[in-house]
Amino acid sequence: MTLIQNFREIRRDGKVIEAGVDMQAILALGWSPDKIVRLEWEADGRTIHRDCPHGVLAKVLPDRMSIALMEHTPVDTGMRKKLSVIDADGTTRYVIADTHVINGRALMGVFAWFEPARVEPERCFGVIFQTVPDADGTQEQYQFDLDIASGEIVGAYESR
Repeated sequence: MTLIQNFREIRRDGKVIEAGVDMQAILALGWSPDKIVRLEWEADGRTIHRDCPHGVLAKVLPDRMSIALMEHTPVDTGMRKKLSVIDADGTTRYVIADTHVINGRALMGVFAWFEPARVEPERCFGVIFQTVPDADGTQEQYQFDLDIASGEIVGAYESR
């Protein structure tokens, strides 16, 4: 069982955000917002890193053995976020699809940000999923609670 230690995020401007530092603390330092482009941590006495040149939102999961990533990836005319979970050694455990069946409808969307899981927070993590706007411009938003080990959606809730 390999634990993630000394997790840090490196911004495009080279500034380092240590684990536990929130946006208010960053703004108090006088830093302007900037993309996170590299993640670093220690596992089994080794320094591991993951480069994300287009930007990433990352969260060390409650098991401290894995990290959830919403990694920006260039797609056609814009940017998309790919949701994946990686293990402490940096290998990808799984990638979550961007199409989900909700109330009998297949909905395509993007993962926007992390939220605390509503159920079993010790074994789940929460994410916000926003659907692609339909022909009328209507967009739906859901919170999914995902099982850390498998990526299975264990709860889906309308969030607005």
